[in-house]
Amino acid sequence: MHTNLFPAGLCPSCFKASNIPCQHCGYDSGRPLEDWGKLPPGFVLGERYVVGRSLGQGGFGITYLGYDTRLQQIVAIKEYFPLGLAARRSN
Repeated sequence: MHTNLFPAGLCPSCFKASNIPCQHCGYDSGRPLEDWGKLPPGFVLGERYVVGRSLGQGGFGITYLGYDTRLQQIVAIKEYFPLGLAARRSN
């Protein structure tokens, strides 16, 4: 994660003020990811958006809680990820 983009003291999964492990959502950066098919909390898109926890998944994609570092506010991030046509590996 690009720490210069993300406010210190916020959980990269739920974006609430917290230490790690997070007392709000339980996120612990020391635990392995449960689902390699989703982007990990703290992943940065376009040097602007920080991906948080997954909110839901359907046939056409995945919706994440996100953080816009320019506007400094929580947003929703939708990833087009159609089942049967897209895949993600651990590496």
